[in-house]
Amino acid sequence: MNADPLASIYRPLEYLAFGRALERCRIKLLEAAPGRKRVLIIGEGDGRFLSWLLACTTHAKVDVVDSSQRMLDLAKSKIQPRDMARVRLLRQDVLRELPEATYDTIVTNFFLDCLTEQEVNQFVPAVSRLLEPGGVWLVGDFHLPERGLRRFHAQVWLTVMYRFFAMTTGLRARRIPDYVALMKGVGLTVERERYWRAGMITAQVWRRPTAPSVASFRS
Repeated sequence: MNADPLASIYRPLEYLAFGRALERCRIKLLEAAPGRKRVLIIGEGDGRFLSWLLACTTHAKVDVVDSSQRMLDLAKSKIQPRDMARVRLLRQDVLRELPEATYDTIVTNFFLDCLTEQEVNQFVPAVSRLLEPGGVWLVGDFHLPERGLRRFHAQVWLTVMYRFFAMTTGLRARRIPDYVALMKGVGLTVERERYWRAGMITAQVWRRPTAPSVASFRS
């Protein structure tokens, strides 16, 4: 997937399709961010989440990995000068190369849905090894409800989006991969979750080691 062609217009496209729903999802995940010290953001996009994260975690060191140089440039433009020393911007294909470090927080916002089943089968176990004991993996992503009108609504939107991104970026994925089973398989447990847009958008906090129960985000 090459996101460079859409980098400059990604934000207005997002607002046109979903309003502020994706932003609300990303912002909700920041509830789990205070106190974090070492953060890895994979597929950051245009830097909005990075700027919010830096504002609420004043001592965290952050590695940002993206395969798109134009997205990394946009992300860099949103970093305050005082925070520059805390951030590393890495242009890497995470399916081929990962940072040689461990983290107490990993963030994948609207990234896992871009992977094929084969790719996610490789990605989740590899990235989970970078997560320290007690660390959290924050996931903001699209979700396909199990049944009913909510499922039909999400399926229509997802079909349109996958076709659009296939034409504009070369995206190979055609549906949301089953990353949930894989994350459970590597010992992570959903600690909190929240849904928007009739169940089509989700924010999830996964933790290692496993937590005893699932709790909802505060309203």
